[in-house]
Amino acid sequence: MAEDPQLAAVQSAAEQLALLGGTRPRVIPEPGATRIEIEVTGRLADHWPQVLDVLTRAPTSA
Repeated sequence: MAEDPQLAAVQSAAEQLALLGGTRPRVIPEPGATRIEIEVTGRLADHWPQVLDVLTRAPTSA
């Protein structure tokens, strides 16, 4: 079974945010989209340029 590329991208973004912030984000499926929520910690703020890079590369629904 082939993996959904959009789901794989969301999982990758969540993993990267977890590494940057030190806490596990919540991945929340919604109709037609998936939302990633993470607490903004000092550690996450220290890596803000990388956080923005992760979010910029995140897939968007059509």
